[in-house]
Amino acid sequence: MTDFRTLTVVVDVKRGAESSLRTLVDGFGDTIQNDDAVIRFGRSETIHFARWVLIDPPANEPSVPSRLVFSCNHDGPQDAQLKQIIGLASAALDAIYAMCEEYPAPGARNDESRLQYLRTHAAPVNSIFIGAPDRTLLQIRDEARLREGIESFLDSHDFTGRPARDVVKAIRDFVFNESALSWAREPAPPRAVTLPQLILFCIIALPLVPVVLIWLLILRICYERVEKPSNLLPSRLDPALLKILERREDIYVQNQFSQLMDIKAGQFRLLTLRAVLWTANFMGHNLFKNGTINSIPSIHFYSWRIMDGGKRLLFLSNFDGSWQNYLGDFIDKAAFGLNGVLSNCAGFPVTWFLFLKGVTDVEHYKAWARNANIPTQAWYTAYPTLDVKNINMNSTIRLGLLKDMDEQAAADWLRLF
Repeated sequence: MTDFRTLTVVVDVKRGAESSLRTLVDGFGDTIQNDDAVIRFGRSETIHFARWVLIDPPANEPSVPSRLVFSCNHDGPQDAQLKQIIGLASAALDAIYAMCEEYPAPGARNDESRLQYLRTHAAPVNSIFIGAPDRTLLQIRDEARLREGIESFLDSHDFTGRPARDVVKAIRDFVFNESALSWAREPAPPRAVTLPQLILFCIIALPLVPVVLIWLLILRICYERVEKPSNLLPSRLDPALLKILERREDIYVQNQFSQLMDIKAGQFRLLTLRAVLWTANFMGHNLFKNGTINSIPSIHFYSWRIMDGGKRLLFLSNFDGSWQNYLGDFIDKAAFGLNGVLSNCAGFPVTWFLFLKGVTDVEHYKAWARNANIPTQAWYTAYPTLDVKNINMNSTIRLGLLKDMDEQAAADWLRLF
């Protein structure tokens, strides 16, 4: 399944340029949110989140080059987004990718050669999730301004003792007569219908249940019983790594999380991981359509990508709150799915039958996850003050403007402000 809202570009870094590149991109990361930044993503009407992450080679494979990953969550077709990125950051792209293999020489650089380079190195992801599905960046921003406008209107008027329906009517009159908000007269674009896909999935999956059970039994007997976890403790984490990670954390309502893990050896584990990620991708597109995964309401976008010929797994996430709370939500509400993915990675806490235990060994899991956390050199967010709950609530407010409501429904709607 193709989703044009996640772009990933992976390139090899030139030998000897790793340190200079890290310093350069880290410097861009200090200014990327500024209106006058060299990387002018703030002028984009389609980029939700973007980041650059430098990935070191595997410890036991020094011949493998370092890689630079650019990830962008956006609206619209990939080529159109690539052209926009070039228009917003061509000078920065030249400075960054001149330190990477195969980038056009100075005399050959133009928008077409830059586009061809980025297009050639665009890489697919194995699984993604979108917390605000079917809503463009423009819609998210417009609906935030709608809520702010209504709140200002309510603050400037006294509706004490008025029936809720009268207050709602006054709000509608204000919105529909305010030129900057009159677009809210039109209904929001419809959400994608996915029930047929879910029904088809169940029909296909049902006959596979015996195969899955046998697969899990083999996994338990031949793999899980002999694999050794790292049993890493928080006190053993590298203080230097923690300092670098914390530099890019807790700046806004949202946070970023970049993680790189070694996949356990053997085709059995790799096939298991691919199957789990495919299923997670399908569910993310067709089941988790209300902005939550198993009632976790804090994820904007995430993606999983198998790298290096099946040797490593890259996880990139944009979420609300601290990383401790983020992992805590998964432990409490989505341990089953998280185990299904991460139990295929080296050093992960002991699991039973792929999905059980694992992250419920909280101390070892959080230390393992933090140890696999890699620094994000530059990170951009288009709406740093909005969490997923805000975005979904703003859409609910917009929908309420066009609904006929009785007194109770009107009162419930007004409680959103």
